Amino acid sequence: MSDASTPETKAKEVPLPAIPDVEVPPMPAIPEVEVPKLDPPAGAGEGPVVPEAPPIPPPPVIPESPLAPRPAAAAPPAPAAAPYVPPIPPETYPVPAAPEAAYATPEPPAPYPVPEPPAAYPVPEPPA
Repeated sequence: MSDASTPETKAKEVPLPAIPDVEVPPMPAIPEVEVPKLDPPAGAGEGPVVPEAPPIPPPPVIPESPLAPRPAAAAPPAPAAAPYVPPIPPETYPVPAAPEAAYATPEPPAPYPVPEPPAAYPVPEPPA
């Protein structure tokens, strides 16, 4: 874009007015004020008399429901502990005849059979 400007768009520089010097008087000192200590009014802090609350009544007695669970009968004595049988040692673990076959990659499944396209629709001959 060119720097050519039209008279309508050219801004005129206007000089700013001079700022006048203003004298600010010093702030007056805040006078010391004595606040007299106030005595509390008579009876302050006592408040109205609050009556004692009535005692809390005991909770109501709820009769036992016939569907409530009953205490369990005494458990029968525990049977005598069976003798400890150690597990079989690792040397006696059964090993497959061909371990490599157990970890071989299985054969991929057969591909999905693609059906044959249907026969072309027979177009009848136009009548003569």
